[in-house]
Amino acid sequence: MGFLLGANAQSEQTFKGKIIQKRWSKTLDSYCSGGSDYYVLQAKGSDEIILDLSLIEAKTSLKPFLTARKVWIKGKMETFVKEAGDPMMQQPVTPPSCTMLRVSDISFKSKK
Repeated sequence: MGFLLGANAQSEQTFKGKIIQKRWSKTLDSYCSGGSDYYVLQAKGSDEIILDLSLIEAKTSLKPFLTARKVWIKGKMETFVKEAGDPMMQQPVTPPSCTMLRVSDISFKSKK
């Protein structure tokens, strides 16, 4: 991922919104999420939050959460500097500061 910045002493919080799958693109969000398809949480009246699902991916299928109207996500916001990877790949000139929600739990209310 990168190295964490000092402001990461935040406690776990609960967020509510809709999960949206994003396709890879030449954007900072896509670069911060690892350079491939990624997921964001769209909360009503706020910016999209990039999700780090690495803690729950192995035990949870995301398919039901993508069709849910509303999800509740527990996790911690983390800010880190994304280190340069392969020098042959395109990347920002200066390592960017990235903020992601590291998800520890997810639940939903299905459509009725």
